Amino acid sequence: MQEEPRNSGAWAFVRGWIQPTVQAQHRQIGYAGRPESASTAPGSLKRHQQEQAELIEQAFRPPTVERTSWKRLRRLKNR
Repeated sequence: MQEEPRNSGAWAFVRGWIQPTVQAQHRQIGYAGRPESASTAPGSLKRHQQEQAELIEQAFRPPTVERTSWKRLRRLKNR
């Protein structure tokens, strides 16, 4: 989970290192964090607490995509 907005944290850098390993296992990784934003904070304690609760729920939610064949995904994409 990344607490910073998507464009401010380590996600873009780390994903490049993790993705090849995950793809080799025919799995996918997802992003759990705040959307891209020009601001590092929502500007309201109440809104921050709401976002934080949503992030925790999102991070621990069971994955919606199980093991998937990358070849099958490519075939579907090329249709």
